[in-house]
Amino acid sequence: MTACPECQEDLKPSWKLCPNCGEAVQPAAAPAPPPPAERGESAPLRDVGMVKGDVNIREDRSSRADGGVAKIDSVGQLILHGGGGSSPAGAAAADHCPICGRWVSAEGTFRCRQCERPFLCHAHQDERSFLCVECSPPAEPAPVERPAAHAPAPGPPAEPARDSEGPTGTVAASGLSFLEVNSSGCEVYLREKDSARMILVPGGTFTMGTDEGADESPAHQVTLDAYLLQETPVTWQQYRAYCAATGAREPREPAWGRPQDDHPVVNVSWDDARKYCAWAGGRLPTEAEWERAARGDDGRTYPWGEDEPSERLAAFGRDHDQGPDPVARHPAGRGPFGHHDLSGNVYEWCADWYDEEYYAASPRKNPGGPASSDEGRVLRGGSFNFDSHYLRGANRTFNHPSNRAYYFGFRCAQDVP
Repeated sequence: MTACPECQEDLKPSWKLCPNCGEAVQPAAAPAPPPPAERGESAPLRDVGMVKGDVNIREDRSSRADGGVAKIDSVGQLILHGGGGSSPAGAAAADHCPICGRWVSAEGTFRCRQCERPFLCHAHQDERSFLCVECSPPAEPAPVERPAAHAPAPGPPAEPARDSEGPTGTVAASGLSFLEVNSSGCEVYLREKDSARMILVPGGTFTMGTDEGADESPAHQVTLDAYLLQETPVTWQQYRAYCAATGAREPREPAWGRPQDDHPVVNVSWDDARKYCAWAGGRLPTEAEWERAARGDDGRTYPWGEDEPSERLAAFGRDHDQGPDPVARHPAGRGPFGHHDLSGNVYEWCADWYDEEYYAASPRKNPGGPASSDEGRVLRGGSFNFDSHYLRGANRTFNHPSNRAYYFGFRCAQDVP
């Protein structure tokens, strides 16, 4: 082992920074792994009320020197043996948590069922879903409080309640309520019509297109005003609520069976998508707005950056009968402003007509696409049944606006007043 010169924390030989104090350390040759410790008799097991499927999780506070806690399922299988200390002394065979570097037991350790990283410490696991914190889906938004049906008592209107310590939103629009500032620093609003989370994309200038693909060139600077864009594609739950409210026909059931509520709606035409967005109080995004959300201000290749696509980042390269994932299942693949599923899962309709040569003469501010086209309407983002080439943020394709396919979906945009 290597000791931190500043705080004496035990470090892996390959580490260049101490996770405890941040001091730079010189790499050293890796020593042999610490030998397994003698385990003492365990205290009686007790049910702590944690359930995963049909498995009851219990705690075993052993007599280990580090005061760790073993978590054991109802059939006696050890699923996590976490250390309580910061060093391997006196512990079972161990390794570092891949997220924070804390020592945890290697015997039967918790392994994220999505990215498969082992040795996860208690602080960086979600025991409800058996995922690490980076793969765990975000919490559902809080329900919207609606006004009571009865008329208020006469008198002057009351001032709206405000959180004096938390941030407040900059967008004042009917049907939107401010929720939070996300990890990307963008404001998030709840659209009350369909409970969609809308992210405020700030106005700015970005590079649209590339100098590689025929319909992607030339790369050019585009300036956009601020706009709101839905955090995820529209789900079946949201679209079914729209059909119930308007009498619209529910989309055809795909080949893999009736989709669950949290999956992206598919088998919708461009006009179906346009009508939904109008009902919800928005519109389809322009092609430029979609690409800004996917590529940000740094011209990245994919929404998450430059790493090659993987199943941890997006849903792609599958058979047509496997279907897409639930929305927001790949949080590591979020875009620069916090949007999920911009690459993979389902193709997304945009407002624009498609023209292969449009970029050569398009407006440099708030372009809205050509006036008409013999080709069709723009689709962006790739889908679960296409390969990784189509996941690039600059990739373009199109289809006739009346067509419906099992990999066509959409998300809504909204103007900022």
